[in-house]
Amino acid sequence: MKISIIGTGAVGTALGKRWSAMNHEITFGSRNPRSPKVLSLLKECNNSIAVDIEQAASHSDVIVLATPWTSALNVIEKL
Repeated sequence: MKISIIGTGAVGTALGKRWSAMNHEITFGSRNPRSPKVLSLLKECNNSIAVDIEQAASHSDVIVLATPWTSALNVIEKL
């Protein structure tokens, strides 16, 4: 399954690692997809890519919003 995870904090990272280990294709939506933190995450997750938040939804069958509540409305508007 193709899963987009919006957010690369603790929740998004944990879900991405687990689902990647189950051979799902993971797209991480991030404000800065080329940050050292995100690039390190991609090395740990097979079949994963990182893109801007706006692009993440077009890469998946399922979208998971894994952002802090205070950011949720802003992220949803971008999607």
